[in-house]
Amino acid sequence: MAKIKNFLRDESGVSSVEYVIMAALATVLVLAGIETFCASLTGLYAALGDSFQELIS
Repeated sequence: MAKIKNFLRDESGVSSVEYVIMAALATVLVLAGIETFCASLTGLYAALGDSFQELIS
């Protein structure tokens, strides 16, 4: 029983878990930013394509 209590009190591995959580959160934020940027870029290219079509016709 003492070993279990010592294991539950031990906080030496907490910092590595925190780093993993922060890295995962940063990855999610970067992917969300890339997705938003790509959606904006797609809209820009669509608008440019429409403008060129109007110039040609």
